[in-house]
Amino acid sequence: ALSSVGVSLGEQSWSEPPTPEPSDCATDQALPHVQAGSKTKIRFDLSSVPRDELGEERAGFDQIGDRETLELDYYSDAGKLSIPAGFVEADDVSTTPSLEVTFEAPKLDDQSGRWVRFYFVSRDRRGGNDWLRRALCVVP
Repeated sequence: ALSSVGVSLGEQSWSEPPTPEPSDCATDQALPHVQAGSKTKIRFDLSSVPRDELGEERAGFDQIGDRETLELDYYSDAGKLSIPAGFVEADDVSTTPSLEVTFEAPKLDDQSGRWVRFYFVSRDRRGGNDWLRRALCVVP
């Protein structure tokens, strides 16, 4: 389950955004703020996500290992993400797998802040999926 995944924006822990969304994100202190045009790393600590070992009847299903591959897709409604998805491969035996993507904040035409919403969707090769939601405010 992704609900237990640690997500960091830069060096700070990044949690679910407030609901309902504040009308002026630039004055809301509950949201992280990033500068327009800046680049920030987003990191996922996936050590809490169970990656099932494939039974003998399914060994080799992922062709390179005995655990299922985990895919994490990255989506945002503004700005640019450096890659569309990250993978923890079947042969990764790390007990603390992590993934990282860089977000480039959009440039702003005015002096007000802009909400940016993110959705991170995990998939395994057996049809399982889960998702996380995050948000931040881009400021001039």
